[in-house]
Formats: sequence, structure tokens, C-alpha cells
Amino acid sequence: MTTQTDESSPLMDSIAALPLEPTQNLDHLPTDKGLPIIGRTYDFIHHPEIWVEEQKKKLGPVFQTSMFFRKVVSMCDADAADLLLMDKEQNFSSRLGWARVGFLFNGGILLRDFHSHRIHRRPLQAAFKSATMNAYGEQLNAMIKHDVEQWPLDKTFKFQPAVKSLLLDNAAALFLGAELGEESKKLNQAFVDLLDGVLSVIRKSIPGLAYHRSIKGRAYIANWLDERFEERLNSDKNDFFTSLCQASQDPEHAMSKKEVIEHTLLLL
Repeated sequence: MTTQTDESSPLMDSIAALPLEPTQNLDHLPTDKGLPIIGRTYDFIHHPEIWVEEQKKKLGPVFQTSMFFRKVVSMCDADAADLLLMDKEQNFSSRLGWARVGFLFNGGILLRDFHSHRIHRRPLQAAFKSATMNAYGEQLNAMIKHDVEQWPLDKTFKFQPAVKSLLLDNAAALFLGAELGEESKKLNQAFVDLLDGVLSVIRKSIPGLAYHRSIKGRAYIANWLDERFEERLNSDKNDFFTSLCQASQDPEHAMSKKEVIEHTLLLL
């Protein structure tokens, strides 16, 4: 992102109003709390783009509101995104921002801040070098072509399940080096279960609830990765997990097996 901040922009006016010392007091920001308890949850879920544009016109590019039972600060233009995502002065914590899903991806790159984030970003970048990415592309093209050719031409079939299956199978093969078939089906189901827990309201590991399925799905994938870590250190497989296992042995950017597993879970 290469936006340039105008000194007279609404964003800079909001920054100028900030207290000089670190604080969690956000009273200086324009606010629209919405309804009691639920705040603006309904508006955001049903018409997110329209709602954001209306709030920007009414309150400016940086404002606070209430949704999902918590206070939320929205930063809604290019300058705000630049300030937040580039974070050159290290004012914002990614780890705290993703804390709600920390139980799923604890230690992943998104849940690391500042110096720790930089250290772990380097070996991850090695797994996305040009040669590796080109190989990923060739594999994907071949797998997608093969799967699409299996779709029926002489009868109606459900498109969404077919695309979902195609994408999950390809992800299991490309990111994990899993064999297509029964192995990938089990991994795919575990991954779907894992994601179901991200937005679960009840965070109790009670059988039947999404959170419980999420914990079990995470454990299944983590155990699968753990069992294959050693063999992938000298493997000629060309998938993300194998690349990261081998990159973790670089003395300059060494990572533990647990860290490799956490990064793989998040990127998957």
C-alpha cells in the first residue's frame, strides 16, 4: 500500500485529537452506538457496504460503534488502512485483534506482534519464493483441470458442493501434501469443523456444539502434521508444509515443530 496522508485529511484531524500519552479512552472519536446490547450488529450483517458508507458520510473515516456485544472502532479509508496495516510506529497489536480466534491459531503469524512477527515472517516468505509459487500454480492447474473434467455434462448437478470439494481437495494437496481420497476427505472435514468454531458464540467444549467440533478438528489436523514433520524434513514433496518444515532448519530462521504446525494451520 502506497497511499500518502494529507496533513489536512479527516484522518489527520482524528489523530490530532488523540491524547499524547497511550490510553484506551476513545471518547474523542465520533460514535454511533445503535440499539442497546446489539448495537449495529444487524445493520452490519445485512448491509455491510451500505452501512459503512453511511457511517463514513455521517461520522467520517474513523468512528466507533457497538456490534457483536463489544465496542468496535472502524477505520474506513485508504489513509486509515495505511496507518493501521503498515503500523510503522508499532501502535497496533495484531495478537490482541485476533485474540478471539487465538485458541485455534495460537502462535500463527497473525497472532504475533512487532519483533516476533518479523522473525517468523522471514522463513514463511521462503515458502513463497517465485520458483515454489510457479510449482504451486502448475499443480493447481493440473488438479483443477482433472476435477472439472469429472463434472457431468448430461445432467444437472449442485455447483456449490462441487466447487467446495474441489477447493478443499486442492488445498489439502497443495498446502499439506495430503494424498487425495480418504485422507484428504478426513482433513477437509476437520478443517471445516475447525472454521465453524471461529464465530461460535458459546465457547464451551460441549459435544454437539460448534466450539467442540472446532477443537476436535484442530487437534486432528495438528496431530496429522505432527506425525509427518520428521519425514518431511528430507522429503522431495513440493507443498507448503514440506517447504516450511525444511525452512525451519535454517539456523538463521530456525523454528520449532510446534511453530511450524501453528503457522501451517493458520495459512491453511
